[in-house]
Amino acid sequence: MTITDDVKTDQRLLNLAGFKAGAVDGVVGPKTRAAYEHWAAAVAAVKGETPEPDARSAGNLATLLPEVQRGARVWLAKAVRCAAVYGLSVKIICGTRSWAEQDALYAQGRTRAGARVTNVRGGGSWHNYGLAFDIGLFDGGRYVTEDGPYKKLVQAVGVPAGFEWGGNWTSFKDYPHMQYVGRYGSLAAAKAAMNG
Repeated sequence: MTITDDVKTDQRLLNLAGFKAGAVDGVVGPKTRAAYEHWAAAVAAVKGETPEPDARSAGNLATLLPEVQRGARVWLAKAVRCAAVYGLSVKIICGTRSWAEQDALYAQGRTRAGARVTNVRGGGSWHNYGLAFDIGLFDGGRYVTEDGPYKKLVQAVGVPAGFEWGGNWTSFKDYPHMQYVGRYGSLAAAKAAMNG
């Protein structure tokens, strides 16, 4: 069983979830295997409590800490019903990112072609800790890029308990973004806990 495509990222997530995978070394030893089993049991319990989302959302949810999955899945079920009233569909389009994936996104618009999509390098995003997800709204097959529908949806559905919505930030608005601050109130606290 794996959570992401990167064992070190998995070990960080397992440690953050409190499943004691041991050192973040990229080696799947006995501690990491046992931690994967604890993770799988916790996720199975969460899935039993909430409706199954679309395949894309389910894949991205699976990368989040189990307690974050719970809040995100409950929120998504409400958001799907609400978005349908507006003729839209909603999916979770991003969950956990490895530090390498975060660095690649940071390079975009700086040293690589494309528009800037993040202001932080690997280790500086809540996505790197299994504590954040991004939603996407779709009008038929078209991805909605305008802020208004995101604001309307989140205002109608609300922000899940323990989460912070990027639309409430003052310096930089990120309307599709939700991050769980319930367990770790800061990235520094999350970073300190990830090394086992």
